Amino acid sequence: MHCASGFAIASSFTVLILAAVVINFTSNDYYGRYYTFGALGIATSSLTLLTLPVMLLYSANRKGAFTSMISVEVAWTCEFSL
Repeated sequence: MHCASGFAIASSFTVLILAAVVINFTSNDYYGRYYTFGALGIATSSLTLLTLPVMLLYSANRKGAFTSMISVEVAWTCEFSL
């Protein structure tokens, strides 16, 4: 599981950097406007970088519990629905 989480963290950093570059280039060229997929990439990678350590801590503290990862996802879903 730790290999997959390391790949997810590396991918999140890559997406964050690429989306920031896209927003930087387009906001300079298109009169302060940017593509929405750049903002979506930043939001997605930021949420991944915030929630992945929390899920790793839950799974390290509670061995064998399937609900440890689900509880983090339910909390984020409830937070977004407000």
